[in-house]
Amino acid sequence: MIDLSNKRALVTGGSRGIGAAIARALARAGAAVAVTILNARRSAGQAGADTFGGLDIVVSNAAGGGVRPLRDTSDEQLDYAVHLNVRAYKLLMQEAAPYLEKGEGRGKIVSISSWGSERALPMYGAIGACKAALESMTRHGALELGHRGVNVICVRAGVVVTGSLRALPGVDAVLEER
Repeated sequence: MIDLSNKRALVTGGSRGIGAAIARALARAGAAVAVTILNARRSAGQAGADTFGGLDIVVSNAAGGGVRPLRDTSDEQLDYAVHLNVRAYKLLMQEAAPYLEKGEGRGKIVSISSWGSERALPMYGAIGACKAALESMTRHGALELGHRGVNVICVRAGVVVTGSLRALPGVDAVLEER
């Protein structure tokens, strides 16, 4: 197992599902871990840095946007999906970068995406489009921050049984296929 003793990590959306599993794994590896939930009002990057006196690892996992046909998605629902999946990542990266650049070793920013970023899935159009934008933003973040000592990567979690996955129609067939 990787030794993350003396590392400080922040996981957004870390109270349940994939985020909670990531937070537990980081803690088992020795990191001090802070998590945020969807309705957190403070700046996540700043709050994490304030809690620990800096940051070494940031995982942008918070996601959502509703499961519905794209043709039935309102402008407000699309705005919400973009805000939660794309804008929140941009803000987190901007807030966390100065702390990650100062740490010992290379800081890490990890975005969590899904296969919906490149595959059409039923009732996943808004979220899938946002995940594609998230992946593009991650690539650009790597270009801009890599030479400053920060690794910026994206992980596609694959098919993981979570509460969100259970909301998709036909999920049993998808799980059986995988």
